[in-house]
Amino acid sequence: MSNVARSLSILGQRKFGTLFIVQFGGALNDNVLRNAVVAMITFGVLSSQSEQSRGLLIQLTLGLFMLPFFLFSASAGKFADNCPDRATAVRYIKFIEIVSMMVAAVGLALGDIGLLLVAVFLAGMQSAFFGPFKYALLPEILLRDELVNGNSLLNASTYIAILLGIYWGTDLGSAHDNSLAVTVVVVVIALIGFGVALNLPALPNPRQTDWRKAWRWRIFRDIVANLRGALKVPALVPLIVLISWFWMSGAIIVAQLPLLVRDAAGFDHVTYLFLLLVVCCGIALGSLLNIPFLRGKLSLRYAPAGLIVASLGTMLPVWPREDANVAVHELGGLTEFWSASFAAPIVGMLLLTAVAMGFYIVPMYAALQLAAPSAQRGRMIATNNIINALMIVCGVVVAGFIISLGSAVGGAIYQVFALLGFCGLGVAAWSRQVFRRLQIS
Repeated sequence: MSNVARSLSILGQRKFGTLFIVQFGGALNDNVLRNAVVAMITFGVLSSQSEQSRGLLIQLTLGLFMLPFFLFSASAGKFADNCPDRATAVRYIKFIEIVSMMVAAVGLALGDIGLLLVAVFLAGMQSAFFGPFKYALLPEILLRDELVNGNSLLNASTYIAILLGIYWGTDLGSAHDNSLAVTVVVVVIALIGFGVALNLPALPNPRQTDWRKAWRWRIFRDIVANLRGALKVPALVPLIVLISWFWMSGAIIVAQLPLLVRDAAGFDHVTYLFLLLVVCCGIALGSLLNIPFLRGKLSLRYAPAGLIVASLGTMLPVWPREDANVAVHELGGLTEFWSASFAAPIVGMLLLTAVAMGFYIVPMYAALQLAAPSAQRGRMIATNNIINALMIVCGVVVAGFIISLGSAVGGAIYQVFALLGFCGLGVAAWSRQVFRRLQIS
């Protein structure tokens, strides 16, 4: 059996296969709901409000989805470490997804943006709780030589789910008469996810714990305790920072795509979705490349090279530096985009950067899972999620500030990309020193 076939065979394992499907459905549903709400506010049934109100609601939608990662990740990690049975806990989390989608269904039926925002918050909360379980369980349900392949498959499927969710949610939410269709899609996906989770076999905690202790949440104390716990494990802090660099870089790049496509280049939302497709497929492809390249062995020696390639990719001056006169000319479509001289270089740059970043991130997560103490693995994964969210917010805010100082959007965003690439080269150089000190070969 070839290495690729052997790697894919783990999908047939009951524990991993079930977790894989549950994770894919959850990521898909989160993105369908979130992007459907944004599309409704921008193009659909909720677009009758003022431009300022629409902008505020869009930021609220994104912010309310991220807020639970700040508030609940630490408690979620403690819950993952202390719950008596992880399979039962996963079913609880999937039930929260059903509740959040039912709240969304009521909000869609009534056209109530407030209820939709509550649903988005609840969806973010269940994602924040599922994250520590997803990554903390992998070292327990897979063999060591299966861990990299498992992370590759899970990471690739996540980006495919994100991509499908963005397209599906945007398409459904943009129409003025699709509220019922959105309701059916998100509720059915949630019900299927819960049904699949019922197939997950018992995953008892090796330590003697009880549900009362597991459910005991002290949100801010848990955050402080998690951060202190991570500082006690020397390998964890640099790994968390390096993983957070991936998420921050991706967030900065993706956040600028709408501005680059519309304001700098003068093209429509179809072109934006196509370039988003390139990014998501590139990361998925880069993640899967670890399967034949690393052959199941955990190695960090190639990760700096991936980061160097990605950093150089962001520094390529492929975007038009002068902004298009979109106020006078009608926005061009995908056909017009491909006829432009800069189209192929742009697609090549995004694909190169995304593939390199996907190749970089998979062994980083596998190393984090092994470096974390088994009794605290869920909490350490949760700490990683907290730092990820903080760096994403900081990176996007700094990028927005730099862009606000520029007179031309295209030129200002290229400066952000160039700065991101330059800093990425420094992070890659630092990572080489870090990996020499880690006891993971």
